[in-house]
Amino acid sequence: MLLSNYLRIFDVLEGPMKINLLFIAFIGSFFTAIAQAPTANFTASPLSVCAGVPVNFTSTSTANGGPAINQYSWNFGDGVTVTTQNPSHVFTTAGTFTVTLVVTNANGAVDSEIKANYITVLPAPTVGFNVTGIGCTVPLTVGFTNTSSSGANFSYAWNFGNGQNSNSQNPANVTYNTAGNFGVQLRPGEYFAVELANLPLTCNKVL
Repeated sequence: MLLSNYLRIFDVLEGPMKINLLFIAFIGSFFTAIAQAPTANFTASPLSVCAGVPVNFTSTSTANGGPAINQYSWNFGDGVTVTTQNPSHVFTTAGTFTVTLVVTNANGAVDSEIKANYITVLPAPTVGFNVTGIGCTVPLTVGFTNTSSSGANFSYAWNFGNGQNSNSQNPANVTYNTAGNFGVQLRPGEYFAVELANLPLTCNKVL
């Protein structure tokens, strides 16, 4: 029963009974309002990334016994806001970012969750490599030296264009058994740019 309905009943009551019932109605309305407010919360993965790598955010907010949540407002701390429930966001600059989620239910009740210094973004790596051993005679053995950024959390994926691959930071020498042009690719991690080199194995050409 709405509080206004209680008040109409109280108009016909007198004395202590009226005061006590009014107090009970007020307390009941108060706790009902609290129970119907949503509870905002969220998780993210990964929490530490290089610039340019997507971070996936998941709302774990609950309706808390009230109407369903129908509005989500995210602030990623880098000037970007979105209103999807479970967004993915790319931070383009290095730094530490505070993330805020505000949720609203169908009755307009609002709650927010702020996670201070939640996402750590590191500078994006540089990508590059040097090649030694270019020549005109096949089979030809070529050496590759990785000049990309390095660190404990970096991984490397080489594609030598001849069916051979490597995940070493500095791979063993690679032998090409046929003449031709071979595109060599190096990717430091899953999301970063690929450094390309066109490796010609014909005379009078250089890399």
